[in-house]
Amino acid sequence: MQPGHVFAGYTIIASQWADDVGSRYLVEHPHLHRREILTIAAGTSRGDQFTSRVQAVAALSHRSLVRIYNYGTEPDGTQWLTTQQIHGESLARRTPSLVEIGSIVSDIADAIDHVHSRGLSHGRIGQSTILLTDKQIGGGRVVIDGLADSATASAAPARSNDQADLADLARRLLIAASPTPVPETAEVVLRRGSALEPELRYPDCRAFAAELARTLPRQEPTRPAPTPLISTAPHPMPTPAQSAPTQLRITPTTSGAPRKSKRTIGLVVAISAAAVAVVVAGLVLWPSGTAKESSASGLSGVTAISVGSGAASGGTTACAVADRHAYCWGDNSNGQLGDGGTTRSTAPKRVDGVSAATDIATGFGQTCAVADGALLCWGRGFLVSSKTPSPIGGLSGVESVSISEKTICATATGTAYCWGGDDTPAPSPVAGLRQVTTLSTGAGTTCAIASGAPYCWGTNANGQVGDGTATTYTDHELNDSDRSSPTRVATLGTASTISTRGGTSCAVADGRAYCWGRNDSGQLGDGSTRHRSTPVELSGLSGVTSIETSGSNTCVVSGDGVYCWGANWAGQLGDGSTGDQRSPVKVDGLGTATAVSVGGDVTCAIVEIRAECWGDNRSGALGDGSSSTSSSTPVTVIAP
Repeated sequence: MQPGHVFAGYTIIASQWADDVGSRYLVEHPHLHRREILTIAAGTSRGDQFTSRVQAVAALSHRSLVRIYNYGTEPDGTQWLTTQQIHGESLARRTPSLVEIGSIVSDIADAIDHVHSRGLSHGRIGQSTILLTDKQIGGGRVVIDGLADSATASAAPARSNDQADLADLARRLLIAASPTPVPETAEVVLRRGSALEPELRYPDCRAFAAELARTLPRQEPTRPAPTPLISTAPHPMPTPAQSAPTQLRITPTTSGAPRKSKRTIGLVVAISAAAVAVVVAGLVLWPSGTAKESSASGLSGVTAISVGSGAASGGTTACAVADRHAYCWGDNSNGQLGDGGTTRSTAPKRVDGVSAATDIATGFGQTCAVADGALLCWGRGFLVSSKTPSPIGGLSGVESVSISEKTICATATGTAYCWGGDDTPAPSPVAGLRQVTTLSTGAGTTCAIASGAPYCWGTNANGQVGDGTATTYTDHELNDSDRSSPTRVATLGTASTISTRGGTSCAVADGRAYCWGRNDSGQLGDGSTRHRSTPVELSGLSGVTSIETSGSNTCVVSGDGVYCWGANWAGQLGDGSTGDQRSPVKVDGLGTATAVSVGGDVTCAIVEIRAECWGDNRSGALGDGSSSTSSSTPVTVIAP
């Protein structure tokens, strides 16, 4: 229809789009002279079905849903409806910042849950169905394009599929917003939200969005004032296009084009969002709080970190992934620094031959890194004994790795593999687990998150399997109460991350921390030294995203900082003291942390893309260039 044509009393102003499933026009109301959006379906459905569907959507009352003004069926069967005109830009044409993504996902989730509360499901959520607008209407609005066509009465599992679509949308936005990989803390949330089994997803979309928001920045980075180069005379401020380095914006790397939205009887989608902020080089991309400039002298761009002690030497080694390269420092008695020698280093040394790194683990004289989907190991290992990186055969698509005294485990394409000792000399898949997202092994026990649920198996001397049983410890040999196959951890339905070492196990479930097993140093954090064979929740902690235990002390990243508890002989709790603590104490002087690693007498955290360490420094594992002074508070790991 051309401009000026009248349809159902509405005057056509302009055509917006038309295809084989329908068309949309900007029109003017015949009496109110108000501009509206007219959507006309290309085909027809039963009149009563169309009417009931539109009436169900029109009955929704939510601040984020665009109002349906009118609808009808023409004598020839043509079905149409009009909605409010929204001025904005399609999300498919914009790359929102990390802060905006949290707000966008939260607004969409709130609207979808409202739709679900009326017994409806949407069934189709994507970037092309979202409109970003710079005008706040009622505090911000979200409307699902095509809702009047796709909304159907459905059972809970079908409504849960909307959450999976939302998780898929969030992942694409996060990939586009940052050059670094999606952090594991966010990836765990995304995996649960898109789990194949609906019962393993979050209770609703709001819960998913809230958990994801904890892993994202809460405010935009602030750009420092420009420094005059020649004089102090006023000069124009650079525009965002001039200031924002191109390497900080990438296009989505997901394969295939976004799913095309079926636009029959569509509604406009709107979200109130501020203009995309300029991100300046050197500013943090992934923390859960205010960004700040990274230290010029510190190791920067850190996305993964690991601390481990050596079995024979007694020394401690730390390693990190920074700017997708591997760096190690500290004890090197077994060649675990990967530099070809055995001399320790008090500052990070880049490991040659490791690029496109995404994860790293060190301990007991060996180090392994995930690099471009392959697993490389060095030091005194089970499959290789080399002072430089060597590939581990039989694995591809590797995602994460964990090291213990007698076992190495890795996840690859959602499958868990473990090996070590005479019985399993090469990587072998762990039977009974699907969609493995997190894996941790230590002291003969291994734990994993599979299909969103926590499992443990192996030695159970202190109840660290978490199924309510325990047995006598006998040098890692399996006994009656040990478990030779994955066993569900009691009382925890789902979990986002898990850690086990030294007879202690801990997990995060719905932002809360739980621990069980050995507790002789108070490492369970429940105020006692009593061993537990089932999980106990730690009081006073909320918004927990990361947890790790060494078997003698434990640390978490929570909503308001890093907390540690347990043994503290070297100041590894980071509270400025050297006394043991049976309950969580906050680490002094840290900024916003995203991950923590505990290595017995040394603890390290990723803080605003830098590495901070504290504890025993006799091996140089604090990475500050010295080995003479230990520290009971965090110190910055220096650059190589």
